[in-house]
Amino acid sequence: MRSDIPILSPTQVRKKYLKEDKTLDDKLKGDMSLFSIVRIEELRPYIKLPNKPFRNTSHGFVLVQEGVILMQMDVLEYKLEKNWFIITPAGQVNNFLEISPEASGFMGTFHDHFFHNATLSAGVEMFSTLLNPESFPHFQPDGGLLKVITSICDRVMDLYNAPYSNSALIQNYWLTLLSELEPVFGSVSKSHTTRGVKIVLDFKNLLVQNIRNNPKPAYLADMLNVSINHLNKVLKKNTQLSTSEWISKRQIIEAQLMLRHSSFTIAEIAHNLGFEDPSYFSKFFFKHTKITPTSYRRD
Repeated sequence: MRSDIPILSPTQVRKKYLKEDKTLDDKLKGDMSLFSIVRIEELRPYIKLPNKPFRNTSHGFVLVQEGVILMQMDVLEYKLEKNWFIITPAGQVNNFLEISPEASGFMGTFHDHFFHNATLSAGVEMFSTLLNPESFPHFQPDGGLLKVITSICDRVMDLYNAPYSNSALIQNYWLTLLSELEPVFGSVSKSHTTRGVKIVLDFKNLLVQNIRNNPKPAYLADMLNVSINHLNKVLKKNTQLSTSEWISKRQIIEAQLMLRHSSFTIAEIAHNLGFEDPSYFSKFFFKHTKITPTSYRRD
């Protein structure tokens, strides 16, 4: 299926959005599909800005220490200023719009597979709230947590740049960092049952993966091995939205992305989202946004 929002690995992102230079090999080492970390000020001269939206196969992270970074996740823009931290979960549509000349800090990527041999047996699964593609984990940490995040990034950066990189040690430091971050983003969900939260997170992941197939609520419930009534109950309790409302919400986001960042016609966008009748899709889009697809694309 033709798409203008590609799914790219970190290596493919490098080829597509960075100016190729042999000196990059000194900054981006090892298997980038598993882990990478680099100073923003060192990478910025190589980044082609603004770049087009893409879905990364790995999770991304940015810690801004100075300056401003403007980036987009889905259809929302985020302005990251001094001491802001953000994670872009794997599968999340994102791109960099602007990086100020004085920007400094850390950025990089990490994949779930990076932790498969980690000594912490819980692994990355314990961070399902933090690394969910429907999440927008960005915040300005307080002084104590900021020091922890910064010190871990500094230490991991030293290990990453060492002549013989110690991946096991990097794994453990990075799991420690995620462990420090998880309570910040998981606290809202802690009042609900663990089982309920897991269903919500699995549902959101499944929805992102299947949204182009116009999934029906019963189909998603079956994929999660729960009844549609139970799925609706859990979603309503945890998110205040029903299964159908979540599907519609994600369809609108995908439609907006294609309208803004693809050459698809309205009919092609409707087809890509599983709508057989383009006119019905246009009515559906107007109902949820109060604007026609054509006007949204033009504006």
